[in-house]
Amino acid sequence: MSFNPAASDPTSNAGPGRLALGISCLRQGRNAEAFLILSEKGFEKESAAQFALGLCHLRADDPAKAVECFEQALRLLRTTNAPIGDMQTSRDTYLKLAAKQVEAGTYLEPMDADLCSALPKTARHNMLLALIHAYRVQGMTEPVRQLAAGLVGTEFGEFRKTL
Repeated sequence: MSFNPAASDPTSNAGPGRLALGISCLRQGRNAEAFLILSEKGFEKESAAQFALGLCHLRADDPAKAVECFEQALRLLRTTNAPIGDMQTSRDTYLKLAAKQVEAGTYLEPMDADLCSALPKTARHNMLLALIHAYRVQGMTEPVRQLAAGLVGTEFGEFRKTL
């Protein structure tokens, strides 16, 4: 007998702890397990879950399904313009670090739900970069050009050059 009252209800599996587990599995390279968890009912309205599910599809060589998930993640993301900092040096440091992350391809790594809600603009950029990547894998140059045109900022300079 289980001490978890939700254990008998198959629709109540989705929750913050379960999402964190799915993302953790994905970070560990346990893609099959991550896919099973992230595909559970209840995660279809979670931006971080849809993004992570898109990464699962990308890792399974299914970029078309990845595109669907990335687009859904972008639709679900609540965007605001959170300030980077008051000082110019803070902004410069942020831009340098962001450029290095883009160059390293960290946009193809899962994001925690907390990051999506705390830094939605950053999450949006990661989702757009992953979506561009999925379109590139499919050889779809027009959507790549359209999305890349919307990437404004020095942190995306090198990325745009590779397109």
